[in-house]
Amino acid sequence: MPVKVLIIDDVATNRIVLKVKLSAASYEVFQAESAREGVEIAARETPDIYVVAAELEGESSADLISRLTALPNPSPASIVVISETDCPSSRLQLMQAGAFDVLVKPLCDTLLQARLRSICRRRHKRQDLALTSDKADALGFDETPSVFAPRGRIRACDPGAEDLRTHLQTLAGRSSHDFGFYPSSARNDAPLSACAPDVVLVLIDGDAGKAGFTQLAEVPLADPTRHARLIGVLRDGSVTLAAKALDLGADDVVDIDAPPEEVDLRISTQVQGKRADDSLRRKVQTSLEAAVTDPLTGLYSRRYALSALERLRDAHL
Repeated sequence: MPVKVLIIDDVATNRIVLKVKLSAASYEVFQAESAREGVEIAARETPDIYVVAAELEGESSADLISRLTALPNPSPASIVVISETDCPSSRLQLMQAGAFDVLVKPLCDTLLQARLRSICRRRHKRQDLALTSDKADALGFDETPSVFAPRGRIRACDPGAEDLRTHLQTLAGRSSHDFGFYPSSARNDAPLSACAPDVVLVLIDGDAGKAGFTQLAEVPLADPTRHARLIGVLRDGSVTLAAKALDLGADDVVDIDAPPEEVDLRISTQVQGKRADDSLRRKVQTSLEAAVTDPLTGLYSRRYALSALERLRDAHL
């Protein structure tokens, strides 16, 4: 089933160009020429992704984003905003309203496509978990939401050079989460397993980007970090490096000189997403345990016993 994308833009040329590009990439594309029409289509079609113009006639894009995020949707959509200007304060306002990212014109098609692919990958993984966890809910294993949200565990791959360490320390140190370094070569260390990070920051340096790309590929392979969200930290703001980082598995990218509030917001978004995934995984695990365990005695069920006996028999043949 193709991913549904809704384009909301009051400039017809922009909508047509985007529709052609996204349709060629196998997305199912809908168009709206106003905020009102966009909300109506969104309520009817439940898109997976919104691509919204930052400047809409007669409508605040931040207000529109808030309305879109409030719509009922079994799997909340991601909102990408296309802006005419690169204004940090406007970008922060739109992201605070609920936008996942803000891309600036002239729009880099490679970056847009990479961003949408990254969103789709994460969305598909989340949907797979949700499908299985629905069975746990049906069996009565739904979790009671916690009112306490601990600080996120943020770790950065050690870039080696002291000046780069300082850059990353300053970047993440301004956030509201717990921050620290670990060497990329220590992926299987026991201490990391006991306190797996929620988010891993990987420096993507324009002069030595290869090391960062290697780390992006390696981090998900280690047990302590295989469920962690990845953020590529761009040292030179290159859209080419940003697109490549997203295609190699980064869940988000941020410029190393971005405002502290934006960095904290991006990190917090990934922490929340990772914890939501953790909750789904726990429900899946609970339902699997319930399938083979008697709830009254705690003993394994007949289904498990028959399987275990077959394994013992096969081992002694």
